[in-house]
Amino acid sequence: MTMRQNRTRRSLALACEFNLGSALLIAALTVALVGVDARGEEAKGKGKTQVKYQSPEQLRPVQEVGEGQPAIRPADLKGPKPIVKVNSDTHDFGSVWVGPDLNHTYKLTNDGDAPLLIDKVKPSCGCTVAGPYPKQIAPGESGDFPFAMKSDKLRGTFQKNITIESNDPINPRLRLTLRGEVKRFVDITPASASFGRITEQEPQTRELTIINNTETPVQLTLQKEPNDPFAYELVEKEAGKRYSLNVTAKPPFTEGSLHGNLRIGTNVEQQKELMVASVATVPPRLEVQPTAVIVAKARPDAPPTSPEGLSRVLRFTNYGKEKVKLVEAKCDDPSVAVSVRERTEGQAYTIEVQMPAGYQPPGEGRMITLKTDDAKTPEIKIPIRGTDTGPTVTAENVAPKPAPLIGTAAPSFNLTTLEGKPLNNDALKGTVAVLDFFAPNCGFCKKQIPRIEPIRAQYADKGVRFVNVSQKMGKEFSQEEIVDILKGLGSRSEVALNHDNTVGQMFGATGFPTMVVIGKDGKVAAINTGNIADLETRMTGQLDALLAGKPVPTDTMAAAPATPPAVDKAKPADQPALPSPKAPAAATDGAPKPAPKFALKTVGTEKDVSNATLADSAATVLDFFAVNCGYCGKQIPRLETIRKEYESKGVRFVAVQETMRQEMDEQQAAAKLKEFGWGGEWARDPKNEFGPPFGASGFPTMVVLGKSGKIEATNVGNIADLETRLKGQLDALIAGKPIPAEFAAAPKPQQRATPDQMAGKPAPAMTLTTTEGKSVANGDFGNYTATVLNFFAPNCGFCKKQIPRLETVRKEFDGKPVRFVNVSMTMGKEFAQDETMNILKEIGWAGEVARDPKNEVGPKFNVSGFPTMMIVGKDGKVQAANVGNIDDLESKVKGQLESLIAGKDLATAPAAAPGGGPQAAPAVDPQAAAQPAAPPPAKKRPAEDFVGQAAPAFTLSTTAGKPLSSEEFAKRPATVLNFVAPTCGYCKKQVPNVDKVRAEYEAKGVRFVNVVEAMGGKESTVEEITNVFKQAGSNLELAKDDGNKIGQLYKAVSYPTMFVVGKDGKVAHVNIGAKQDIEQMLKGQLDGLLTKTN
Repeated sequence: MTMRQNRTRRSLALACEFNLGSALLIAALTVALVGVDARGEEAKGKGKTQVKYQSPEQLRPVQEVGEGQPAIRPADLKGPKPIVKVNSDTHDFGSVWVGPDLNHTYKLTNDGDAPLLIDKVKPSCGCTVAGPYPKQIAPGESGDFPFAMKSDKLRGTFQKNITIESNDPINPRLRLTLRGEVKRFVDITPASASFGRITEQEPQTRELTIINNTETPVQLTLQKEPNDPFAYELVEKEAGKRYSLNVTAKPPFTEGSLHGNLRIGTNVEQQKELMVASVATVPPRLEVQPTAVIVAKARPDAPPTSPEGLSRVLRFTNYGKEKVKLVEAKCDDPSVAVSVRERTEGQAYTIEVQMPAGYQPPGEGRMITLKTDDAKTPEIKIPIRGTDTGPTVTAENVAPKPAPLIGTAAPSFNLTTLEGKPLNNDALKGTVAVLDFFAPNCGFCKKQIPRIEPIRAQYADKGVRFVNVSQKMGKEFSQEEIVDILKGLGSRSEVALNHDNTVGQMFGATGFPTMVVIGKDGKVAAINTGNIADLETRMTGQLDALLAGKPVPTDTMAAAPATPPAVDKAKPADQPALPSPKAPAAATDGAPKPAPKFALKTVGTEKDVSNATLADSAATVLDFFAVNCGYCGKQIPRLETIRKEYESKGVRFVAVQETMRQEMDEQQAAAKLKEFGWGGEWARDPKNEFGPPFGASGFPTMVVLGKSGKIEATNVGNIADLETRLKGQLDALIAGKPIPAEFAAAPKPQQRATPDQMAGKPAPAMTLTTTEGKSVANGDFGNYTATVLNFFAPNCGFCKKQIPRLETVRKEFDGKPVRFVNVSMTMGKEFAQDETMNILKEIGWAGEVARDPKNEVGPKFNVSGFPTMMIVGKDGKVQAANVGNIDDLESKVKGQLESLIAGKDLATAPAAAPGGGPQAAPAVDPQAAAQPAAPPPAKKRPAEDFVGQAAPAFTLSTTAGKPLSSEEFAKRPATVLNFVAPTCGYCKKQVPNVDKVRAEYEAKGVRFVNVVEAMGGKESTVEEITNVFKQAGSNLELAKDDGNKIGQLYKAVSYPTMFVVGKDGKVAHVNIGAKQDIEQMLKGQLDGLLTKTN
């Protein structure tokens, strides 16, 4: 299954495991990718795969097996297996009218000879609901999978996907598609009037088009709600058939949000009413963005920051008519430097905040004060706050201290609920409020939110305000989808959207759910992180105290484990749940702490395992494991030897089954424990109800409980000194003594060795044999000028993209003294030799192949992810390491090999230039040499080559017939050409934000045009293009680029790609991808061009 290009935006957590002797090596690497839709995977009619732009060092996790796997044939698998078949994977409803639900039933058949187990059925949106379906299908049998789609949630052409996950080893994720067109009897486009930010005291109007699709002439009546701030005018364009609805926001405008809801009555029986929502935001007259400086706490294992320190940029904008000068900016922390640069006198300023390397503000924060010459607003305060980038399981944070925000004034924020109510510091004065920061795709949120609803029902009448604050975690959900999800969870709390996560970060919500309780005094009274076991008890204690005017009791303030699985981090939902990449840690940071409440039953014997049973044993060991956890399979046999020795001494051992990604049944768990050799008691916790309160955020996690009912120690992972440490802990508890520090303290984390650290060193001792029986060993290196060892895994998606590229290099060097060997390793699943060879044949590799299925040779070269290429010279020394499917693979490897053939030593010479030749050695200041190196500049995309150059000449017309050409650039201070595609998901996220800038800057003479390209060979009609971008919330001009000729001219190889062209006809800026900060970024770019032309 090939990873789809439009998913390369995700953050990839790279984790690799190798058992070197008894040592445990856990490595993690995160690569951030900008969301960009690339062009279709295959060039139509040519059958040639196009080049896709990818990030350097894209490595696949060793434990990730679900994606990027090779195409497996049934004949390749031994033994009984289920095979899922579907009568048709796509159903087209055709063109239907809005109203009744759209229903379709797929029939799935098990064509295999083993039971087909259905793990999950996941529709891609809230508009699709799955009906009852069988969880198991016997061989030869079939099952019905019904789905219903709410047609009133669909508009125009649609395509929704459903993923069915099963235990079919060939097709574990079956994808189904429902598509069609929903026509509305009376349609309105766009569906709402969005004004974005209103910054001038001038009337602004949005035009909506109403079309009657029936044969009966339509009659419309407008019903405006009380206090609606907008004015509405209905203009008949074609009698009974087409109308324009003009929605106008009229001054004077006051700071805050404007919301309106217009009901439009019709005489069409099937659609009696239309609803139009109007929304606008009025920023303060003097605005500073962002409203706070957030400094993320660096992880201990993170690379060092630049010696120059950290910098943040703020933008001060005066939207008033009178000029306001920013006269001073300073911070109450003398180590923080604040400077001001004037962009437009009295109107726009840039404030740069420079902090020293490693800077962290204290718990109470720091304050930047901006002084102006304005009588009404002489000062503006901007807080500097710290926030953790995400806790890891360590001795210090398994039982963390209360968050630094508790007891301090709530950070200054401003939101509006979906009902139009203000949600800010002023609105919450005198009220107890519960802000629950959640993400719609957060599994733990979906367990926590239904538990909040009974508490809300109990306390709403007592004046407590409950608000679900939606955050973004990977995928961004629409308002309709969020409302449907919350409704399905039974929540009746208010809802506010904050999809740039700025407010959540202010409150330290780096994982979800995070609940913040604010008292009547406006201070943060409590923070409850995760779907904690005692949520109800804790919340009622907190709320009762606050309503009575008392401080929150300390027993309701005990923080939950810092990183329980009950918290979804703000990351892609399908990232593997792995143990922390840090070294394993003990869970004690001083005195033992009471165990959380828990109650389990052992499997088979039905014996109790709970707080009450702890006193019956000298010590109780709970080992939280997962059936599909590789580390658990190594740790449990070692624990079994200790169990046999200590069970007779009064120690009770219970293995507790948790769920990691995929829930396993009792039979599967029993079989796996038998395979591990476990002979002790075990219990099941498949819903992860009890593991999280004990801090089991990765597996295995072992908790040692004393007779007193307290947690005495926690041992995370398959640690090297497990036997020594656990025996020392148990011996102390049996003797009635505290655990000695030498057995309680966590080992210090060791820095992971990287492949490039091998450069210049002799290759480690190794012996391999190719599939043709040839030797690959240290003694063979002298026979070649260079030997290329490319370590890969057959089920590694990035390897399948890298190896064909390496094959082109191998062919070019054929006949030269260079040897190329692909070395197959194991990533999760071990592949047989014939399976490996078939996969390599399919992707075009024709060179030598050697196998290292037990991962014995790769780790010696510090290989911890795939693909990793090591180049060994004639002298037997490692000359270079190339990790991942890097962008410049061909030019880089060719340059390295040509240098070696020319007799140069890569390990001591400077790196080869992209063109293949060596670079001149840079001058290095001896004192500066010891400083951390600055990160290399990001590789430029082709479009970025135009910056500073004259924009290519072209001529087009907009869909409205207006000329659009390079000659038009001179008529305006700036022109924004935004290359987009109707089928591009990232474009649909980007264009509404660009439209907000358009609404503000169009009046200043800036022209904005969406230049529409075809992606994947699909050409769209002008009508389709217009509908797509209207529904996406874009009012930019549209120009259709037939054949992508202009896009190719501008090297727009992915979408969205935006060009900002100045009055001089030169490209001033290129913005690629759906950047979160595009609104602020684009404004800054345009301000610079406007200043230059004024």
